[in-house]
Amino acid sequence: MTQKISKKEIKSDLKNASALEAVQHSEGGKLLIKSCLADVISSIDTLRTGYTTLTHIEMIGQCAKLKERIDLYRVLKNAKKNKEIIAEVLREALEEDPD
Repeated sequence: MTQKISKKEIKSDLKNASALEAVQHSEGGKLLIKSCLADVISSIDTLRTGYTTLTHIEMIGQCAKLKERIDLYRVLKNAKKNKEIIAEVLREALEEDPD
């Protein structure tokens, strides 16, 4: 059973995707992307060099940091693509039910 997403929710998602795309192209967004990438490299290096000496908790912490930075990086780098997909979903929803 599929659940229909309302046009209002799709419009809200499109607004959020547009905002993320704007952040991606701003100076601050570019710095954030660069910083995320540096953090990913740093976390990988920490895991690579410390896997034999890090405690279980430290390994979990490094993996969590790595995942969080990769997720943020992807959200920002894929903002335009996500916006285009959401816009297409909205177009389809409007074609099905123009009201």
